[in-house]
Amino acid sequence: MKFTHLLLGVLISFSLHAQDEDYNKKIEKQKNKFAAENWEYDSGNEDGVYRAQSKKTHKWGMFQLTDDMAEMLVPMNYDTLKFFGYNRPFTFVWNDGKLGVYFSPWLDKTKGQTVACIYDSGKIFHDSEDYYYFAAKKNGKWGWVDFYTGQDQSPFIVEAVSELRLNGNQVSTYYK
Repeated sequence: MKFTHLLLGVLISFSLHAQDEDYNKKIEKQKNKFAAENWEYDSGNEDGVYRAQSKKTHKWGMFQLTDDMAEMLVPMNYDTLKFFGYNRPFTFVWNDGKLGVYFSPWLDKTKGQTVACIYDSGKIFHDSEDYYYFAAKKNGKWGWVDFYTGQDQSPFIVEAVSELRLNGNQVSTYYK
């Protein structure tokens, strides 16, 4: 009985090792295809999403690896970017130290970057109705921005993000 368990454990170990080698080969293939020097896995969502950095421009993009191919989710145009949070409609991207918004390609492949990289900082809010909101800091002041259109939804007049209040006018046009 012990021998059978040991043999089973060894076989499973070899099988997992072979799967890891195959997966690593797939990643190397995609790194070469997209000329990427760095390839970082999003372990938080476990959905096959990677950030990749271009060898030529050193800009970052995002890809989703499925079977033997990778789909580009965000082009390699950014100094840095965050992974998409679980079920979030957007993520943050940065260029020249300024923050922008990239809309989720799982929700709308045609949108892409919806908010220009012009903000100093940003924060995502989520309410009980499952709506997301984007607060941004510009010139030392905070205000609301529609993450779907990039339009300011309030004046930038408060100094702390905690001073911002949701009053219903900040609902993104994405939800309308």
